[in-house]
Amino acid sequence: MKIVRKDVCHVWAHQTQEQARWENVSFSGDTIRSYAAPIARHVTGKNGVKCVLFTTSTYSVTTAKHCGEIRRSIPSGVPVFNVDSPKNKPSASDVKGYAARIHAAEVAMAKSTKPAVRLLELQAIVNEANAFCEMFGFKARFAVTADVSALKEQLKAQAIKDEAKRKRDSAKAIRDAKEKLAQWLAGESVPVPQLPTDYLRIVGDDVETTRHAIVPVAHVKRVAKLILRKANAGEAWHSNGETIRVGQYQLDSIDADGTVNIGCHHFEKSEIERIAALLA
Repeated sequence: MKIVRKDVCHVWAHQTQEQARWENVSFSGDTIRSYAAPIARHVTGKNGVKCVLFTTSTYSVTTAKHCGEIRRSIPSGVPVFNVDSPKNKPSASDVKGYAARIHAAEVAMAKSTKPAVRLLELQAIVNEANAFCEMFGFKARFAVTADVSALKEQLKAQAIKDEAKRKRDSAKAIRDAKEKLAQWLAGESVPVPQLPTDYLRIVGDDVETTRHAIVPVAHVKRVAKLILRKANAGEAWHSNGETIRVGQYQLDSIDADGTVNIGCHHFEKSEIERIAALLA
């Protein structure tokens, strides 16, 4: 079991070992820290639902970067609740914190030159607050109290414009990211912006992902054969009691088209074929 490892955020997110660290990020048990500050903690809500408490505190530029890396490592589908202190048990104080943030968001919306955008932010906080109360058994429920019917119409019109801009920006971002990806695949130490799917490269006896998770080459060779066998047969697979391990991680599913899902990672069949060929 490696204690010093570059993929510390992913190992914490998947809780595959008791502790690990990399530079100024470390975790022990359910809590991950930047320097000594607790950033996030795994907890269990009502009915055994697993979720994550994430700090709302602001820190240095370095810790803010760590927070982003930690947040991106959390598998999709895991509820994340933003609270003042993740090290504490969920309490009425957290509910009051949500109420304060909702009030602040309402005030910001009223003063904003783009209130429709602020409405989206407000609704997201309200939804999260209600999910938090439901998850941990608090009776409080929240709602947007302002008259926002006109804003909703603005949002519909703005959404059309935003979607067109998003597509243009996304296309440019993907072009730029692919340039960085080519450098990364060639072995350069460059950050790769997030792409729609993830990629792999061989580093010594390990395989590294574009999200910085690291697994042994031997595991990838073994699992790649299984993935491609099922993908070529058009068979979907889901982890329903069956465990397929890849290093410290576990396969969640293989889609019929060969897309592989492991926590926050998604690999296309073509990427599995490419890395399998390199490892053959």
